[in-house]
Amino acid sequence: MNIFIVAAGFGERIRPITLDIPKPMLPIMGKPIIDFIIEKSLALNPTNICINIHYKKEVFLRWAEWHHMRDRIRIYPETEILGTGGALKNAEELLLSEDVFIVHNADVLSDIDLSVLVKAHDNSQYIATLCVIDFPDINTLQINKEGLLSPISDVQRVDCCRRTFTGIAIYSSAFLAFLPEGSSSVVEGWLRAIEAGQKIKTLDVTGTYWSDIGSFNAYAQTVFTNILREGEQVYIDRSFKDCSGVDYEGMVVIERNCSASAPLTIKNSIVMPGTRIDKPMTIKDSIVGNNYCIPINPKLSATLGSGGSDRTFSRTSHHSEGNVVKMQCKQSDIDYKRHIEYTKFFTQRGIRVPRLIDFKTDQYWALFEDLGDLSLYNWMRCNRDEESIIHIYDQVIEVIVALHTIEEDRRKFRDFDYQYFLWEGQYFLENYVKALRGITSLEDGVIDDLKGLAERASSFKTCIIHRDLQSQNIMIKNNSIFLIDYQGARLAPPAYDVASLCYDPYVSIDDQLRVRLCEIYIHKRLQEEDFDVTEFRKSLTVCIAQRLMQAIGAYSFLAIKRHKRYFLRHIPNALRLLKTKAPLALSKLPNLKRLIEQL
Repeated sequence: MNIFIVAAGFGERIRPITLDIPKPMLPIMGKPIIDFIIEKSLALNPTNICINIHYKKEVFLRWAEWHHMRDRIRIYPETEILGTGGALKNAEELLLSEDVFIVHNADVLSDIDLSVLVKAHDNSQYIATLCVIDFPDINTLQINKEGLLSPISDVQRVDCCRRTFTGIAIYSSAFLAFLPEGSSSVVEGWLRAIEAGQKIKTLDVTGTYWSDIGSFNAYAQTVFTNILREGEQVYIDRSFKDCSGVDYEGMVVIERNCSASAPLTIKNSIVMPGTRIDKPMTIKDSIVGNNYCIPINPKLSATLGSGGSDRTFSRTSHHSEGNVVKMQCKQSDIDYKRHIEYTKFFTQRGIRVPRLIDFKTDQYWALFEDLGDLSLYNWMRCNRDEESIIHIYDQVIEVIVALHTIEEDRRKFRDFDYQYFLWEGQYFLENYVKALRGITSLEDGVIDDLKGLAERASSFKTCIIHRDLQSQNIMIKNNSIFLIDYQGARLAPPAYDVASLCYDPYVSIDDQLRVRLCEIYIHKRLQEEDFDVTEFRKSLTVCIAQRLMQAIGAYSFLAIKRHKRYFLRHIPNALRLLKTKAPLALSKLPNLKRLIEQL
């Protein structure tokens, strides 16, 4: 079939943004809206991707020239706007080449499955099938009890409900006969078809994600929602080179070819492509371009990201302490009481963790001070020079050295023993190798090698470790470092935390810098008389292998079992690190080594 993307409009409702960029080309995480639509349509393997253009047609022509689907893209320029109906009539010759065609507005993003729409459409009974949604503020279409579109003048309104057209529909090619030459609305074609005795079916997709980008708030909401759906809070294009004078928190978007030669503070805002900031600026709740700063009020959820956890975290300002974060756990959460106990323990010993304000053990909640939104992970989303990275990681290492050198009350913590190390290896096999990669037949010696690795990992001297010391569990507030998500703290080799921090797949840093960060840790520990640097280096190679297998297993589990597919994108970096940084630990484990090399 063919797909027709309606893209010729002026985008007047969101000027001045569209003075520079036509609405279908507005970026979401660096990608134009129209590309999201094309990617979704590829599941149907369309014969042609038809696009009508008028406003800023040269932008579309440049884009189409370099597009990877350029061989299928068919551009229909309009010297005058032809409307939603006239645009289809203008492409009639090509659209008649197939029995059906899909029409998709270029300013709509949704989760609507186009293949479901195709299956719902019966070409022999209906001349069109419209995707509709219950959106009470703008419901205008009248639907009868059979799910058919009714004219507004239909007298049997008792049988009707109202719905909103999503801008997505499938048409039988015969529908084109109901459109006049020249400018027209597709709605005119609907009414003519109904008057001629044709039936227009509706497919109610209420409950799916749908966004019509018709206002500043709608655009901002769409951008932020899509970032959150990717498990992120920050998107900063790699072309933004100098982050030294930039402070940010909350939802932050800086699109391509932007620069800031003066201090910039940004919160819950979008900086549009090509924006130049040459004087000190604070941007809050706004869309900013070179000649505009537009206030926005998107509906941001008070629920904070929880990574792979099934706990919920929400922010509230209705407390005598000001902003606080409420952690709500399930009654089945065996780590809830540990979280409370460990918070008190670490606070008493000067380890920077969020201050515990209140808790209700029988209700499984706790209130903590609000550390903001800037994790080390989010901080690293912006290009940083090596010295800036070393400076911030040095502060993190100071905190974990303090943690690792706590001597008293170690019995409060569980052992990270042989069985637990072995479980990590099996977690990697079950969730990544078998479930995600489909490799179910393993060499006999793989399990034995995992046991050998677990024996070595559990043989080293232990201390109190965080156990999940990756960049998303390290917060930065007022230039100070805080640890979160420490309820899994255990007694284990300190190298496990160092491996988690320095070989964290979430962040992309130079491999030599990873080595340098490990050396910084070693240098700080050399001041202790009983620190055995030789043992630490041996344990580090083993812990790198253990930790990376655990991480890959976790990403796979979260993607498959928790349906958080965005974790999959971290696997390539984790697998690269496992292959390149763990061979020494695997040198005497040939079966496991071969398996990893083949992945």
